[in-house]
Formats: sequence, C-alpha cells, structure tokens
Amino acid sequence: MQVGAHSRQYARRQCLARGGIRVLGRARDAILRDGVIVPVTELEAVIAGHPKVSEAALVGLPGQNGETICAVLVLNGDEPPSLNDLHEHLREAGRHQRFWPDRIEVLDALPKTLTGKVRKAELRERYA
Repeated sequence: MQVGAHSRQYARRQCLARGGIRVLGRARDAILRDGVIVPVTELEAVIAGHPKVSEAALVGLPGQNGETICAVLVLNGDEPPSLNDLHEHLREAGRHQRFWPDRIEVLDALPKTLTGKVRKAELRERYA
C-alpha cells in the first residue's frame, strides 16, 4: 500500500493484530539515519517520559556524515538531563543506539501551530 505524495505523511507497514499500517509522522519531518527512517514519534514519547523532561521534539539537522539528531526539550524543573542521561533512558527503554540524539537544546516552550502541532521547521532553522 502506498500513501500519496500529497498527503505529506509516510507510513510503515506493521504486522498488527489485524494487519494494517501505522502513520508515524510527516514526511518532511522524517529523519534518516544509516538509510533507516528514525521512529521520531516513538522516541519523542520515550524522551518525554524522562523525569527531567516535560516535552520533547526531535529534528534532523545537516551533519558531516548524514543527519544529526537534535532533541529539543522542555524541562520539568531547572536542570536539563545530560546527553548521557538521555542515552541511558533510551537504552533502558530498549531503543536502538542508532536512533539516540546527538545533541540537546532546551526551550521554555516548543513552538506550536494553532492546532498544537510542533513547528519542526522552525526548530530546524533555529538550530541548523
């Protein structure tokens, strides 16, 4: 099954209980790492589950060897987690090291549209 290019979304075939697909995000927000699409939505949810993090958004930034993954965080409290803290949290959650963020940035609030979606293009511009 293909999703039309006009939909601006990508899908990954999943073997769910009844079969089907699961929409993982918008194509323009996809991050490629080693030729594999990073499961951004899932990683954002895991990172947002860290005790020091309230919200998280992952964006791909141009790097020397492909895209760099930047975690943009809104904090619970004053002290941000270190990159090693996030890596340990992701490891404990069983997430593959290939998808771990390379960099952390902190904001008071994520920029959002009127409907509550994170403006990732704005984050990419800010941190590129």
